[in-house]
Amino acid sequence: MLSENDYKKYFPVFLYMMGESNAVALYFATPVVYDFKITRGDSKITRLANLVDKNISPQMICIKILHRLSMMYAYQISYMAEHHLDFNNIKIDSTKKYSLLFSIGTENINVVNYKGFGFLCSNTKAFAWVLGNSVDTLFNYVRTLATTDNNYGYLKIIVDFWNRNKSTNPDQAVLEFIKNNEDFYKNEIANSSQFM
Repeated sequence: MLSENDYKKYFPVFLYMMGESNAVALYFATPVVYDFKITRGDSKITRLANLVDKNISPQMICIKILHRLSMMYAYQISYMAEHHLDFNNIKIDSTKKYSLLFSIGTENINVVNYKGFGFLCSNTKAFAWVLGNSVDTLFNYVRTLATTDNNYGYLKIIVDFWNRNKSTNPDQAVLEFIKNNEDFYKNEIANSSQFM
């Protein structure tokens, strides 16, 4: 849990990073496009855009990934609450094909397209199950990237953090992440004093 002093210390770090350049601010603000499919119970990502950018610092990439994971998790929890669904009672027809195309922005998630959930997405249980699976699949993509691509080994700190701190509050998750990884953000913390 973050204290008032934590907010005062770590929020300026995020502001500093956003103010580094227009490219950084644009990178963070650009929605992640995530096309996700389940066929016969197997899930896969068919398209993923705007999540990582080799021209952006690892520190900002981690913030964007964590923010978007938290947005998706919050969306799943909210959807389940809205439809009075219980995690333990959700099953899908494993012979059917399901797909979701998301645009995950800084403040909202748009479901751009969906298939397999009936007329007007009436199969809410299947939709909730696929939402949960899409969060897990995106997280597994990040974990695989962290362990198989030397350019993204630093993503292991996201994996460790998310395993311990799944959050439905993206802003709080980002600040807690910075707090828990001060060594990784030492330059940003030092340079953020101008925003205090």
